Amino acid sequence: MQWEHKGIEYTVKRVGGPRPWTWLAYTSPQLSGAARSQISAMMGAKDAISAWCKANPTLCAPHVAQPIDLGSTDSRGRPN
Repeated sequence: MQWEHKGIEYTVKRVGGPRPWTWLAYTSPQLSGAARSQISAMMGAKDAISAWCKANPTLCAPHVAQPIDLGSTDSRGRPN
């Protein structure tokens, strides 16, 4: 399964063993880890990407706020 965090793609896969979930972040160099659950693997990947982005801010996507829909307004900007 592939996701994205801060503009960086990462993959979470199920493997065998005591830590059956692995993650791989496509940074340079690549980051990887293992976890006991899929959620823990996703959190581990996101934490590693966040730390990498802190050290390499120009290589990560900027945070963009979601636009707020205020509904329809008239020509003066007042709600209809």
